[in-house]
Amino acid sequence: MHYTLEANANAEQIGVSLASLIGAILIGVGDARWLTNEVDKKLLKATAIEAADSESSNDASRQIAVSSPAQALEIVKGMKKN
Repeated sequence: MHYTLEANANAEQIGVSLASLIGAILIGVGDARWLTNEVDKKLLKATAIEAADSESSNDASRQIAVSSPAQALEIVKGMKKN
């Protein structure tokens, strides 16, 4: 995108363009957060399913409590191998 400002340009036209740009950025950020939440939800569900099929481990539960959803799934998968 290329914007050119002229001495006699209408301020309202520029304002609408900037408002549209800011709106698009905010929508993009919101969509990214929504997508991240959906991925995390699926990872946590998979973690719960795997954990239910594994033997309990106090060490693993402490690690899972402070890890990301992807790390939690890897921890639980490691529990099944042991």
